[in-house]
Amino acid sequence: MSNDPEKIGELLKSMETNRKLIETEMATLVFYMQGGVSYNDAWLLTLQQRKIMHDVIEKHYKAMNPSTKEYM
Repeated sequence: MSNDPEKIGELLKSMETNRKLIETEMATLVFYMQGGVSYNDAWLLTLQQRKIMHDVIEKHYKAMNPSTKEYM
C-alpha cells in the first residue's frame, strides 16, 4: 500500500461505508427473523449463510406479498 494520504483516505471511507452496510444487513436480518436469530448470533454467520437466509426471507416475502417491492 502506498503512503499517499489521498488513497488512504479513500480506503478508510470505503471501509466505513462497508461497515455501515454490514451492520444494516445484520440488523435487517435479525428484524425479519423475528427472534429466530439474535444480533450476536447473526455476527457469527458466514457471508454465505447470511446470503442464504436473505434469499429465503426474500422468497417468503415475495410469496406472501406478490404485488410489493423488495424490502431488503
